[in-house]
Amino acid sequence: MLPGLSDESVAEQLAGRLIATVREPLLIGGHVMPVGATVGLAFCPLDACEPAALLAAADSAMYAAKRAGKNCYRRAQGA
Repeated sequence: MLPGLSDESVAEQLAGRLIATVREPLLIGGHVMPVGATVGLAFCPLDACEPAALLAAADSAMYAAKRAGKNCYRRAQGA
């Protein structure tokens, strides 16, 4: 949750930066371990405002991103 955002594009930029940062492989015990992140974004009031519904919209968007190939983000499609 990112309360108080004045612009949805800020959340999209943060999602992109988070994904890029997390994608850096880890070196554990001499082995390179690939890591990834997939993010779903939902916005109040566009997608929902009640917390459970907002999380459900973000979760649905995350699974859409996973179907699109992972290591990306997707926005919810609106209520």
